[in-house]
Amino acid sequence: MRSNLLEIVIVILLISPFLISSGVLSSFEFADTKFSNAKDDDYCEDTYDDEDGCNADSQCEWDDDECDEIDDDSDDSDDSDSDEDQSDVDSDGDGVTDEQDDFPYDSTETTDSDGDGVGDNADEFPYDPNESNDSDGDGVGDNSDAFPNDSNESKDSDGDGIGDNADNDDDDDGIEDHQDDSDGDGVSDEQDDFPNDSNETTDSDEDGVGDNTDAFPNDPNESKDSDGDGVGDNTDAFPNDPNESQDSDDDGVGDNTDAFPNDPNESQDSDDDGVGDNTDAFPNDPSESQDSDGDGIGDNADTVHGDSGNSDASDSSDSSDSSDSSDSSDSSDSSDSSDSSDSSDSSDSSDFSDSSDSSDSSDFSDSSDSSDSSDSSDSSDSSDSSDSSDSSDSSESTLIPSQTNSNNQQINDEIQANNDEFTFLNLTVTEVLLVAIVCCLSVIIFLLSKSTNSKDGV
Repeated sequence: MRSNLLEIVIVILLISPFLISSGVLSSFEFADTKFSNAKDDDYCEDTYDDEDGCNADSQCEWDDDECDEIDDDSDDSDDSDSDEDQSDVDSDGDGVTDEQDDFPYDSTETTDSDGDGVGDNADEFPYDPNESNDSDGDGVGDNSDAFPNDSNESKDSDGDGIGDNADNDDDDDGIEDHQDDSDGDGVSDEQDDFPNDSNETTDSDEDGVGDNTDAFPNDPNESKDSDGDGVGDNTDAFPNDPNESQDSDDDGVGDNTDAFPNDPNESQDSDDDGVGDNTDAFPNDPSESQDSDGDGIGDNADTVHGDSGNSDASDSSDSSDSSDSSDSSDSSDSSDSSDSSDSSDSSDSSDFSDSSDSSDSSDFSDSSDSSDSSDSSDSSDSSDSSDSSDSSDSSESTLIPSQTNSNNQQINDEIQANNDEFTFLNLTVTEVLLVAIVCCLSVIIFLLSKSTNSKDGV
């Protein structure tokens, strides 16, 4: 086995000179070298300095200013990073990134507004794509200027090579310019402010409107008066209304019509009370403008504005008192009548008792009379007090009128309740009087029986 290997090595050594001379070995080594170099990250960059040579190698590509490997992952990553950072690149260092710079490699230019290829800084007509230079500085671009290097001339109307300003007959009609009258209005073009308008010759205020048309020929700020009110349209707040021209409070209503020309919240006063309709609670009533309690009655007429609830309670109370006065008076009269009857009965009893048991009868009679008298007095006093109090309340109730139907209903309900209460009281008094009468009759019967017994004993 070893002898076989040795023989192979010897054969290779013997034929190697032949292989080298024929170039086969060198080609293999070159391919191997090329392959190994391809694995080198810097192969393309180290091998090629020019774009053509780089792009000719299938393993390489020209990237900006160097040759990079196509399949190099790290370079791909670098390219990606480069693309991501491209928005921050400022190639000419003028402070404007390449993406926003119309001239990324010219530090003196960044914008071309009219798109004529000339940067705004150099373009003498940055917004006119047809012009960029004005060599003679006469304000007319070279492309339009018939005399681009003569600041005194820019037109040659008759094409005779002489600028219109120097040419005495620039229209080449055989009549000198100072005698020309283009619009035939009798005023030469040199003196006519409107050489092509036969209706106008002068513009005194130089506002571009001829004096014949200008409503204000001496006022450069005005030329028209649409409503003929003597105030120019530019100044007139109501250019189409001859009755108005000012609106001091900017409320859309002219000062002549506005009842409150300096108040933007008011413009009309229908009842002429000095209070605007928007504020006036009663815009059609000159005697009223406020309704503090919102009851529909103006403050001037409303005697209880702001406290209608208390007024209603007072009305109800006073009406009830007025009713009480009548009921209490009736009760007092009934009590007096009853007591008078008792007093008469008691007197008869007293007379009768004198013949039998004067002291007992007198004591009882006195006690009864005293009780009846006291009842009569109390009832009378109560009636008087009630009459006095209720009479006062009744007079008050006439001073304050009922405000609403609801309040009237409430008063009627309370009066009815009070009437029911006093009806109950009247029945109670009647019952008391009946009891008193029964007691008196019992006393009389007792005294009569006692007198009869006394006579029988005698």
